[in-house]
Amino acid sequence: MDRAEEIGTAARALVEVFLKGHPEFRAATGFLDQIQIFAVELARWGARFNLTAAPDDPAELAFHLLDSLMPLVLFARNPKDEFANSLAAGERVLDLGSGAGFPGLILAASSEAEFVLVESRRKRANFLRIAIGAMGLSNVKIDSQYRRAFVQKFDVVTARAFARPAEFYEVAITAMKPDGIAMLYASERQRKEIETIFGENGQAAMFYEYEPPRIASRSNQDGDNLAKHLIVISRRREES
Repeated sequence: MDRAEEIGTAARALVEVFLKGHPEFRAATGFLDQIQIFAVELARWGARFNLTAAPDDPAELAFHLLDSLMPLVLFARNPKDEFANSLAAGERVLDLGSGAGFPGLILAASSEAEFVLVESRRKRANFLRIAIGAMGLSNVKIDSQYRRAFVQKFDVVTARAFARPAEFYEVAITAMKPDGIAMLYASERQRKEIETIFGENGQAAMFYEYEPPRIASRSNQDGDNLAKHLIVISRRREES
């Protein structure tokens, strides 16, 4: 077993331990195997492609894997939630600025929706293609050109660390269907900014709060990462 495989195995174990504390979330068959494969590929290519700050740290990888997965964990607690089926089979999802695959590739591995991951940086797009092939995912495509990806409209547009909230919503609205959903990963310190955006346009957003995944051996436990995280979901409404 080489170093990348050791990292992947350790990251999988951390993810598995965390998910055991959330029994309402039932991972798809083969999900943990795919997560392990992804972590191996990220450890193998991370430094070369500048994908993430610590590609050789299983705890850091597990943190990003679990944080990406949180919408599905939260919805599993309340299957009657208005947005609980946002990532169900038949839905088309656009992930903006996919980077190393967080959250789009992880959500794709754990749901039956069809995903398009938009990543304009060549090395990162190449990594995503490598990871998709290794994981055997058939519900994901990569596009390196934003406007080309928007030709067909999407049921859901999501992003994590893509841009400032205002820019995300400006881009997302051009890609959503008339009744589409925007799903933004955000931090507590961005709450006021997001509330201001929706206050100005008279629309509503749902703020789902959660504690960031606590990984005991994770090295980067600074104050910002320990603050509450948010999944902000809003539905596009056509002006009357």
